[in-house]
Amino acid sequence: MLPRILVLLAASISCNAAVTETCRNVEFTSSAMKYPPIALASRTSGAAAVLIRLDKAAMVVSVSPLRSTSALLVQQTKINAEGLKFVFSTAGRHQSCDLQIDFEYKIVPGESDAGYLRVTFESGTRVIIEAKPHRGTVNY
Repeated sequence: MLPRILVLLAASISCNAAVTETCRNVEFTSSAMKYPPIALASRTSGAAAVLIRLDKAAMVVSVSPLRSTSALLVQQTKINAEGLKFVFSTAGRHQSCDLQIDFEYKIVPGESDAGYLRVTFESGTRVIIEAKPHRGTVNY
């Protein structure tokens, strides 16, 4: 005869966990955005989204990847998101909040010796990063 396991489920569980709300009136900037190096070398374009948790001082507490069209974009997107600088655009007291940021990576036609990179902050929750691949070297 097999031993029986009795599992008791409580009818109700008390939980005092704070509910984090969606960020409103938040602006962000960054001067350290990068196109993922392997994605650039392989000429991979695509999109990735992250969920950023901010504390009441608009400092980044955590960054969680949500989705990506390519695995090559995930790690650099997380690094780019961690480097964003946030500020609440309204005065007063603020609390922790979550903000989803969508990153779009685009390969621009042509090649570059100097590493062409253009970053556009659009609509408050979208970042577009455009780059030209580096011109390869040819050894004869």
